Amino acid sequence: MVAGNSAKLRNLKNVSICRHLGIFVTVGMVTSVTDRFTFEGKSSYARNELVECGHGRLFGPGNALLPLPPMLMLDRITSITADGGLHGKGKALAEMDIKPDLWFFECHFASDPVMPGCLMQDALWQLLGFFAGWCGLPGKGRAISCGKIKLSEQVLPTAKLLSFELNIRRVINRRLVLAVADAIAKVDGALALEADDLRVALFT
Repeated sequence: MVAGNSAKLRNLKNVSICRHLGIFVTVGMVTSVTDRFTFEGKSSYARNELVECGHGRLFGPGNALLPLPPMLMLDRITSITADGGLHGKGKALAEMDIKPDLWFFECHFASDPVMPGCLMQDALWQLLGFFAGWCGLPGKGRAISCGKIKLSEQVLPTAKLLSFELNIRRVINRRLVLAVADAIAKVDGALALEADDLRVALFT
């Protein structure tokens, strides 16, 4: 929601302004810029809600989508906030359950199953794209770049839980619509991946 539509939100409770975004984020009801749909802004999301996002039924037509299974790399978002985090500009936490029968273990590799590191990276891009849509940024999200990536732990079929943490560095909501974050992934509590300067752009 752009700040200019504040009158439409005068009766809503728990409205907080993301000053670094220039948009409204609520834990409650958010009305879209075009009023074509309403979005229930929450602080956590279950898998079925993430699948709904993949079908375009969360942020509305023409806005951010998550991949559908099996490419959906998130089982739940446990926390998402428009402030806080290492940079004070927002934070998101998510998880993926690891099971021996996950599709990528069959093909990567024969007799040596391990989760591709690029899928851990993609999970972080997915989470960043979701954050952008959750904040009300318009357009379809596309991962466009990242800075340094360091992989330090394997994700094997014997693992139980992969967890993700995004710390938002910057969000631009002008002619260029862009979300930037630093991120880590942990497997069963052990650091597995570090990435900085992740970038997702949104296009209308």
